Parts: sequence; C-alpha cells; structure tokens
Amino acid sequence: MIVAASSLGCISQPVSAELDRPNPRRKAVQKRLEQAREEVHRLQAELGAKLSRKDTSSQRTVQGFKAAQASLRRQLAAAEARVRELTEEHAKLPVRVPTSDLEHLKTEKKLIMDAIKIGAYQVETELYGMLGAYYARVEDEGRTLLHAAFQLSADMEVVGDELRVTIAAQSSLHRTAALAGLCP
Repeated sequence: MIVAASSLGCISQPVSAELDRPNPRRKAVQKRLEQAREEVHRLQAELGAKLSRKDTSSQRTVQGFKAAQASLRRQLAAAEARVRELTEEHAKLPVRVPTSDLEHLKTEKKLIMDAIKIGAYQVETELYGMLGAYYARVEDEGRTLLHAAFQLSADMEVVGDELRVTIAAQSSLHRTAALAGLCP
C-alpha cells in the first residue's frame, strides 16, 4: 500500500529509491489532450455539417463559405494549435518517475491494519451467513444490504450492563425486518 508522504507522518517509511511509478503529470496532460482532440472533432463536424447544407445560397463560392464561417474556422485553428501544444508537452514528460516522494506503511502498522481489515471481513461474513434466515434475496443482495446497514445512522446507549444500538430504518420494510432479525 503506497500513500502520500504527508498523510501518515511517523507510521510510514520511504519507498525504495530504485522503484518507479507511472508519471501522474503525464496522465493529467493525456486527459487534457483527449479533451482538446474531442473539441477539434466537434468543431470539424460542425464545420462539415454547415458545408453540406443545401441552403448555402449566399455562400456559393468557397471564398464566400470561408468568410461566412471565419469565426468557426478560427475556433478550429485554435483547438488544433492546442492539440499540437499538448502533444508536444505530453511527449516531453517521462513515462515513469521515481517513487522518492512517496512513503509506505511500516511493516508493524501494516500488519495491524491488515488484521483489522480481516477481522471486519470475518464479522461481515458471519452476519451474511446469519442473514439467510431473515432475507430471501441474500444470495443476490446480502452483502449490499449489510454494507447499506453499516452506513446507516444509529443511536447507542448503555442500559444496565448492555450496550443498546438503535439503527435507523432501511429503505424498505423487508430490509428493516431482515436487520431486526440479526439483532435479537
């Protein structure tokens, strides 16, 4: 698991300088380049549609058409220039960069986090197994129902020697009843 260096502070350690990763700046430029190409295609299509219209009586010559569509042609030229500029910028950027600015979790911290994740998954699996008795569509929607329940708001209070959790109702009565069945 690789994370940004500033987000973890003392529980992380530097990634080996020998490793590299895809260049995130190159990906951002690639996205802008694709958008610029789409703009060029859109403008070309618009210009082509205007050229193929039958009602071009005022533009009988090529020169007349060019004059009538000067604004659209300027937009197209600017968009094509932008594509050339971004293509050059994209070509100059390295494909991969060193991971020197990244850190990863220390082994002990990673093991603890992995143990918590495994425990949470085991609890979810146990609840999923119990849900079959209360929910007919457990095969199709069981885990989805549990994930939705985990996101619900709830009230917690200590009553005597027990912890009482009151979960908000689900979107439908049969889902609410299924969750109520899990909580005797």
